Amino acid sequence: MSCYIEDRQEKHIHFVDGTEGGYTSAAIMFKEKMKKFQLRR
Repeated sequence: MSCYIEDRQEKHIHFVDGTEGGYTSAAIMFKEKMKKFQLRR
């Protein structure tokens, strides 16, 4: 499980990774795509 915490009382999100890394895999793929996009500029 991954967590993003802005405020412990109200503003926090929990991400539960499913099979094959769901959220984690998506984050890695997104970062790779952003790097390629920035290289084009």
